[in-house]
Amino acid sequence: MSRPEARKNAAALLADAGRELGQPGCEAEKVARPVKRLAGLLSDIGAIKAAEAALIGSFQAIASWLGPAGQAILHLMM
Repeated sequence: MSRPEARKNAAALLADAGRELGQPGCEAEKVARPVKRLAGLLSDIGAIKAAEAALIGSFQAIASWLGPAGQAILHLMM
């Protein structure tokens, strides 16, 4: 996947997660779906390893809010 294509896909996944967060009574599982796909994309292109040290606190905070789904995503990323 080219870098511009990866950037476009990442932006779309973030937008999906944002839409879910904006829903009344949003559910962590629904937010987790695009976040999980984003984590896979970032891992595939090597972005996670390059920025892991700088982002670990943010990753952990998001994973905590998402609950079990977030922990699974965090495990995939690390």
